[in-house]
Amino acid sequence: MASDQLIELDSSGAITKIQDSYQYTSLEMSKRIGYWVLIVIAAIFIIYLIYFIYNDLLKRKVFLLMKQLGIILPVVFLSMVVLSFSVYSSFSAELRSDTNKKLKILAGNRNIW
Repeated sequence: MASDQLIELDSSGAITKIQDSYQYTSLEMSKRIGYWVLIVIAAIFIIYLIYFIYNDLLKRKVFLLMKQLGIILPVVFLSMVVLSFSVYSSFSAELRSDTNKKLKILAGNRNIW
């Protein structure tokens, strides 16, 4: 027996199956390739969107304040969303662990009366 084999045993310890290789199905490979193709298409779209905003929108004759607000406000909004998600996930994890500790204490003191 080699170290690169997967051996399946039954309840009595007898070998039921030895597997030394694995092959993905064509559907699974298609899903994986499609996933990466979608990522590449999204990246190309984002690059084109940045190019369009820079070349077409920011070079128009618009007040400088409007241009600055158009750049700063989405960045601030995105930052606030990320910060609120971070605080929420941290707080909920802390609250969950605190609740579990209190329930363990309560379960340990069930014969109070």
